[in-house]
Amino acid sequence: MAHPLQMRTAQFVTTYGPGALLEGRLSRVIPRPDCDGLANWQATVQAFELDPGPLGAVLAKAGRPAPPRLFRVPSNPALGRDEQAVVYRTRPFPRWRLCWNRAAHPGRHVVLYPGRACPICRSENPDDLEAVRFVLACPAGHLDEVPWEQVAHDPAPRCPRAPGRSEEMPYYFWEGGGGSLRELRVRCPRCRQGGSLGRAFQREWTCRGRFPEQEKADAVRPVRPGGCSVPARLMQRGAAALRVADILTAFRIRTDALQACLERPAVRRAFEYVLLGRHDGSLSPEVLAAVCDRLLGDRELTAAEADAIRQAGPDRVLRLVRRVLTMGAGARTVAEIVRREFGELLSLAQPDAPPAETGATPQFATEQAMTVPWTGSGPAAPLRVVPAVRLESLLVQHAYRRLVPSQSRQSDPVDIGVPTEEGTWYPAVELQGEGLFLTGSPAPLDDGAWTAAAGNAAAWYAGKEFLFRGASLHQPDELSPLFVWWHSSPVATAITASKLVSPRVEDILAEARCILAQRQPSAIPEGEFWQWAFHPAVLHAVCQFREAFLEDCSSPVRLALRGIILGALHGPKQKTFPSYLSNQCPRTYAPKPAYAIRFWQHHRLLPEFVDVLAVIERRANRYYAHPLDVSGAVRLGDSRDAETLRPTAPGLRFRWVITSPPYYGMRTYIPDQWLRHWFVGGPDVVDYSRCNQLVHSSPDHFVDDLRRVWLNVKEVCTDDAIMVVRFGGIRDRQINPLKLIQRSLEFTGWRITRVEEAGHAQAGKRQADAFLRQKSEPMIEYDIWASRN
Repeated sequence: MAHPLQMRTAQFVTTYGPGALLEGRLSRVIPRPDCDGLANWQATVQAFELDPGPLGAVLAKAGRPAPPRLFRVPSNPALGRDEQAVVYRTRPFPRWRLCWNRAAHPGRHVVLYPGRACPICRSENPDDLEAVRFVLACPAGHLDEVPWEQVAHDPAPRCPRAPGRSEEMPYYFWEGGGGSLRELRVRCPRCRQGGSLGRAFQREWTCRGRFPEQEKADAVRPVRPGGCSVPARLMQRGAAALRVADILTAFRIRTDALQACLERPAVRRAFEYVLLGRHDGSLSPEVLAAVCDRLLGDRELTAAEADAIRQAGPDRVLRLVRRVLTMGAGARTVAEIVRREFGELLSLAQPDAPPAETGATPQFATEQAMTVPWTGSGPAAPLRVVPAVRLESLLVQHAYRRLVPSQSRQSDPVDIGVPTEEGTWYPAVELQGEGLFLTGSPAPLDDGAWTAAAGNAAAWYAGKEFLFRGASLHQPDELSPLFVWWHSSPVATAITASKLVSPRVEDILAEARCILAQRQPSAIPEGEFWQWAFHPAVLHAVCQFREAFLEDCSSPVRLALRGIILGALHGPKQKTFPSYLSNQCPRTYAPKPAYAIRFWQHHRLLPEFVDVLAVIERRANRYYAHPLDVSGAVRLGDSRDAETLRPTAPGLRFRWVITSPPYYGMRTYIPDQWLRHWFVGGPDVVDYSRCNQLVHSSPDHFVDDLRRVWLNVKEVCTDDAIMVVRFGGIRDRQINPLKLIQRSLEFTGWRITRVEEAGHAQAGKRQADAFLRQKSEPMIEYDIWASRN
């Protein structure tokens, strides 16, 4: 038996659930509870049933044949089981494994095979075995084993030496390795033919409609409920996009201690049955006592709970029962539930909110509320902060999606509910916590104001989101109300962060004077380059700012000041007044030390003293005298990592993407910015290492790497998203940049709709020529427009 994996019950709902793969050397799939996931599953889920509350109406309106019923995945303590006992069983998937016991294999091959033991060395040692890390998936949610026979004999349909041309080999050889899938090959030991994993990843496969989570432990054949016309693709079993949970969330807002008891499904149904049988909707003391006695006898209530309900009296119980029964009534979407929740929370957070019923913990500590002055741009409305001492929420996982790249179909939700005659069961979890409730005004919003706010939020999330990566484009008037800007360079993100704040000019100057007066640098770079690049007093001041920002650069004032100094750090000498802090330099990139020193010495250019505060003041007045109200964010990360692009707001998707990836062969972005990179924390020498960037070793490797970016971008965009890519080339790489970018967009779900020439840098205006004797002719650049298929 596999070693039990411990997970919190909340993880089952928020991350895992039926159809999820548990990573490990021997991967396993989580089945549905009725497919041997939970022992005696119906009795178990009934014992741990949760009331759906307002989410019941939303789940019931999704076309499900039976009403929704929720269950909490039982924990070991709740079942009275030992911590190491298996509560929820799983099964191996995929069945194909790799045996790495090379010493026991002829030719020292790695063996790919299905089953428990290696067919050659018969090893079942977990240290020798590993589940193959590839599976077959389609956007309709199906998951299956990879047809390794077809991979090994691609493009032939089957092994030419197989008896009857239909028998599949019981094992294959796994050859190659390295950083590219094209280097991995699956070879047939019978005919010696082999197929590339890179080719297998690029093609579409026939999906056979399998749902492994619906298969029982004793199933002889895979469960395939029906055929599937959607092409499948190879994916890594650990890919984050292989299974994304669809979760519904609602707050539990309780103003009475008895409400939690009456929300218990069996208790709620008992009172609902009684009220349906009484035409006047009343509840007498005798009927109330009878219902309590019956629930007490069925062990649905404790003696203390039954006494509390009797003592509350018919009026109070009837009011609470009606509240429980009508929660979410008429709500068709989660957005409508959220609107009601917000209205209730806003009312409870006011100073004149009605007190909680006897025995109930207040939702908010209104007596501890405080008002915080608003210091941002816009109307000077104060913020009211109220401590939330009790927050309870309900999370339900009702479906999942497999975000599989496809040319023909978007990912469909796969319902994970288990239908029964009594209802359809879904896993859920109740969470408790505390926090702060912030409002922009001490008075509650009226209905008209809330409707206007909700409409603005809908426009925010539906139509005007921008995802920026790699480009230096910054047009605040066109990016309102929200844009997110990604870059892999800390210099670029620091400069962009300075464009997203709007401090006052006087605050920037005050902060600059404070740093220069109070801080002494602990280290100043030494060497011939630094002596020629900056006046000693200027370099001293630059190091003061550098160390201050490395210690703390979180406030808007410091973000702005850091951006100002980054822009002024180096550049050409001006004929009027100094605008840059360095000796003669290009504006956009830092010259390398050796030829920079030769240039300065040949032209006898000595570094001059520059009034640092005067440079800061001129630039602060230029950029921040008339601040713009820009709602945006900047993030530093690698776009080849799917988590880098994932939005922080649930449900947020981008409709526009504007990007300019590195041109093929251009691998010196950090070395070309090494001075500014030093200022934000890098070394004081040029670092030519090329780790953590697109691979430029060959056009194929570059295309493969860039394709990963386009796939990740697609997963955070709306169905009608548009992407614009600015791309060009450099002279020392003899390859057509347009064909290269077109190849990278193949098999990514993006369809090219338009290609436009974007011109090139004008002759005589290229800053790259400032230190060069031979002037190079720039190449034509292109704007490639693409849309989601």
